[in-house]
Amino acid sequence: MMQRELEKLDRSLGGIKNMQSLPTAIFVIDVGYQKGAIVEAQKLSIPVIGVVDTNHTPLGVDYVIPGNDDSSQAIRLYARGMADAVLEGREQALNEIVAGLKNRRRKQFLIGQKGREPLFFRLCFLKEWKMAEITAGMVKDLREATGLGMMDCKKALVETDGDFKAAEELLRIKSGVKASKAASRVAAEGLVSAFISTDGKVGALVEVNCETDFMAKNDNFMAFASNLAQAIAQNNPSDAEALSSVVLAGGDSVEDARKALIMKLGENVSVRRFVRYSTTGKVVAYLHGSKIGVLLDISGGDDALGKDLAMHIAASKPICVSKEQVPQELLDTERKVYTAQAAESGKPANIVEKMVDGRIAKYLAEVTLLGQPFVKDTDILVEKLLSTHGLKVNAFQMFVVGEGIEKAVVDYAAEVAAAAKV
Repeated sequence: MMQRELEKLDRSLGGIKNMQSLPTAIFVIDVGYQKGAIVEAQKLSIPVIGVVDTNHTPLGVDYVIPGNDDSSQAIRLYARGMADAVLEGREQALNEIVAGLKNRRRKQFLIGQKGREPLFFRLCFLKEWKMAEITAGMVKDLREATGLGMMDCKKALVETDGDFKAAEELLRIKSGVKASKAASRVAAEGLVSAFISTDGKVGALVEVNCETDFMAKNDNFMAFASNLAQAIAQNNPSDAEALSSVVLAGGDSVEDARKALIMKLGENVSVRRFVRYSTTGKVVAYLHGSKIGVLLDISGGDDALGKDLAMHIAASKPICVSKEQVPQELLDTERKVYTAQAAESGKPANIVEKMVDGRIAKYLAEVTLLGQPFVKDTDILVEKLLSTHGLKVNAFQMFVVGEGIEKAVVDYAAEVAAAAKV
């Protein structure tokens, strides 16, 4: 009995026994269960970071994180945040070590002449010599794209020399990740705006980008995007260059209006992409807030179904109408991944081929509009729904704000440090 109690105490407090100094802070997931730890931390003037929900009081917690302390998803989020912080801190410390060592002659460092650094520093330098380009930000981006673990992502980046796409494909082959989630990530700010003519025969969709979400909500910025969509629908510019010279309702060209907006608001503004449909049928537009926009060219059916279909596209994100329209390059990539995954099963080649064909068929159903279950009634496929109501989809386009744009990461600490040296 006594031995079990000692083992329990060792599991709970063994780490504290071996500490050589007080911690800089403590992190508490359950502030109700760990009241004793919070009280002791207060006595020793140790800051407390704690997750606090509506069942507990924040008294004694210096830095409150509102959240649910008994949700596995919430705890996973906190743990990932801490892991990222540890990784970034480790990288920063290692970079400082490497930067200092690089000021010395590399030859002297490697052969260990007089005045050499301690063995730990030398080993860290050697180990990270070729890995210095794999940053914490790259690992974080790959984790968000694949949903896989931190170390798996870092290892994949190391194996592919930092090539993000190659690392993502490698992880998919090794782990069987069904599809990349990179498209759901938003890497820039701005909004999507749409315009439909009064007769419903002409419509336009445009994405306008800015630097911050604050500016995206500015009245002048939103008015510029709205006027731009109308100008595209009415003037049918062939490309971005032609669009820049189109005259807006206020009398200024698009380019002049854009520059004036930059001068007024102090942020860069860019017209990233646009699409225009002119049809004998009907053009339908749907905006999910201001971040996702869909433009749909249909024939037959009714307005309500057209709107529902545009909402379905925003939710399910098909890449084209039918499987015949799926780019061959994309199919080749998916087949390559599925073949590599199936080959690891050890089954005969003819079985592997059938497995791959089955996966491709499932993939085509997932990424084509006609093959998807309708979001408002998942028991029926979109193809069947359209056939029942006599509606045909001629074309569609969806824009997601910032999709595929690499967002710059600003190191404010470095900027402040540089300014302090001036």
